[in-house]
Parts: sequence; structure tokens; C-alpha cells
Amino acid sequence: MMEYSEFKKKLKDKKTIIVLDTNVILDLARYSLYTSKNIMKIFDKCSDLIWIPNKVITEYNKNKYSVFGDLKKRYSNFENTLKKIIDTSKNSVEKIFKTSERYNYPFRKEYLDKILKKLKEVKDEIESYKDIVGEEYNVISLRSHELEHDIEKFVSDLGNKNQIGCEIGFKEELEIIREGELRYKYELPPGFKDDKKEGIEKFGDLFLWKEILKLPSIKEVNSVIFITNDEKEDWWKKEKSKSDNDTEMLINLRRELEVEFSEINPGVSIDFMTLPKFQEYASKLYNLYESQVYIDLNRDDEAFINRVNENIEEDIQSFLSLNSEYYLGFGIVVDYVEDCEFIRKKNVYSFLSDGGICINYELEYQLELYCHTDEDSDDDGYVYIVTVVVSIDRFIENSDFEKLEKDTKYLSKDEEYIDFDIIDFLILDVI
Repeated sequence: MMEYSEFKKKLKDKKTIIVLDTNVILDLARYSLYTSKNIMKIFDKCSDLIWIPNKVITEYNKNKYSVFGDLKKRYSNFENTLKKIIDTSKNSVEKIFKTSERYNYPFRKEYLDKILKKLKEVKDEIESYKDIVGEEYNVISLRSHELEHDIEKFVSDLGNKNQIGCEIGFKEELEIIREGELRYKYELPPGFKDDKKEGIEKFGDLFLWKEILKLPSIKEVNSVIFITNDEKEDWWKKEKSKSDNDTEMLINLRRELEVEFSEINPGVSIDFMTLPKFQEYASKLYNLYESQVYIDLNRDDEAFINRVNENIEEDIQSFLSLNSEYYLGFGIVVDYVEDCEFIRKKNVYSFLSDGGICINYELEYQLELYCHTDEDSDDDGYVYIVTVVVSIDRFIENSDFEKLEKDTKYLSKDEEYIDFDIIDFLILDVI
């Protein structure tokens, strides 16, 4: 990986070209607002050096509406999630009262009516939130539109300055496809990991690479820096880290690609960088470093989830054991939990909070609950196959920022989370 001193030198050279991959542009709509704004400021500082291949702009236009749609949902999910909690509570309450009919409690109906009335009042309060906070809510809801506008303007400005590649002709396209079939057969980079994709889509990375190869022939270039968040091994050369966790580190582009580029463009250098590494270096160069942005880009969600997964599974078991009647019905007792399996990461939200940065994870698990009824603890019992969605908060205090600057491995070691909760519960089967 390129050192900072070399990076600094290249970005001060007007004959350096920064090539952006599709995922880099679209990820601007996936990061937190403060991170996206920081990256946009950095891109503005070096905008004259940026170039986008035609393949990238095609993929961007194809996928942007879906990504921007998810961005809008991010700001509407708050209210919807709260209302879902109330609806789930209402259903659970009604279920418990239905199950308890056999006990013939006095004033059951009146009691149920009072509870449901209170739940409706809470739901009405949630729905009136926009009216209560007024303009502030409007500002929040408009953020998605502002960010979408900024990204679109960024791309449009590059087009107006002729910093977007030309469309590949049909004859050249056929030649690349034929070459791609041969490359993929022998696992020659880039793109062979996409061989399972249908049709011409599987050659997307190769089309992109071919545009990069031609770049020095159409522009006076000393250095090319390709920024991508694609970390597949058909782009990158990797090696094992020397740390205790023995993880793989991205080094630079694969040797085959380096040789190919040098043969076609002698005297021109090429480097690969991930966006987090680019932001780290560029924010230092342009004096735009922000600890919260660094955390947002380098937090490594998958690694954190792996570190805390065992504790989460224990919390799930304890939580469901204590609240079995709420989730399973009146009189149901959880004996133990089996086969608690992590399924997927549903949502991740990063936001500034008082005293630091909060990263909220919504994680889905599937498990088996071995249960019995409190009426007969000697029966064979039941096995509930269920999925649960867990919410946890990973909180990094402002006081930890200094540790972060001194210890680059800080984000690969933290194992604490707060505010554990089960926000969704679904019974798949009962055996």
C-alpha cells in the first residue's frame, strides 16, 4: 500500500489521475451524513484530478435510484420502527389475554381495553412527532434530498469538465468479451470472481480495467490512483497481517494487473486504494481529518460482530428466558436455547451522540427454543424455531479518540456494546 509521503507527492502533481469506482460514488449515500460531507469536501479539493470511467457512470445511473431510495428510507424508519414496536406490543398483549381465558380472571375485558387504549395513545403520540418538532423534523427529512443533490451535482460537474470516459464501441466490446472468456477460464484478473453473473454483466470489472489501461493514451498522465471499495481477490494482492487476529490485509493491485498496466503504459505508475485509506491520507493532506469520520470508515462491522457474537447469543437466551410469556404466550417457559445462529446484518446506523459516536447494529439470528408449559413441567415440551432481530449499540466515547490516534488497531479490539434489545420476533415452526 502506498505510503502517505508518496501519496502527498502524487496529489500535488497535476498529471495524477484519481479514478473512482462505482461503489465509491454510491457509498456516499450509504455512509452517515457527516462522513459523506467530509468525503465530498475532499473530492472538491482534488476535483481537477478525478476521472470516472464510462462503465462506472453507466453502473451509477443504473443503481442510483435504488441506493437513493434506501437513503430516503433511513430518515423515515425512525417513526415506522417505533410504530412497529407498539403494534407488536398490542398483538402480544392480545395474545396473552387470549391464552389466559382459561383462568377466568375478573375484569379481564376492562383491563385489556385500558391497556389497548394506552397503547393507542402512545402510537398517536409517535405519529404527531412531526408536528411537535416542526421545522427540525423537516430539516432531518430533507437531508436525504440534499445529499442526493450533492452527489448528482458532483457527477454532473465532472461530466461538464470532460472528466468522464467515452462509451466503448460495439466492436471493442465484443473483443473484450472474447478476451474475458479466456481470462476467466484461467482466473486471470480482474473480474473472474464475477464469472457466475449472467450475461455481459460478469465482464463489468474487465470493461472498467480496459478504460483505465487506455487512460494514459488520451491524457498526459504520470500516476493513476484507482479508488475502490471492492476487496475481492481478483483485484487485490493480499497477505496475512502480523497481528494476533491473523486477518488478511490489502496490499496493492495484483501482480498480473501491475505488469499489464506497465507493459501498455511504460513510465506511468498505478496504485490501488480503498476509500477509507484515501480519506485517511487526503484528510491529513487537506487538513480535513475528523475522528468520527475515520471511525465510520474503518469500524469493520463484520469483525466487531464476530468478536461480540458469543455474548449476544448469551444475552438472547437470558432475554427470552425472562420474557418467554411476552413472546411465546401465557404459561410458556423457556428451558434452554439451542443452535443460535447468526443469519445476517440487517441494518447499521452511525450517528453522533452526546459524548461520542454511536453505531447501531440490527442483527438477525435463528434459534431453537426448548420450552414447556408451567402447568406440566414433566411433559415432553415443545421446540420453537424462531428468528429474532437484535439491536445493540457500539459506543465510542470522545475520550477514546486520542487512543484511536495512538493505536491504529483500536477499532479491531473493542468488544463492548450497550442497550441490547430484541426488536423483532417471528415463530417459524413449533415441533
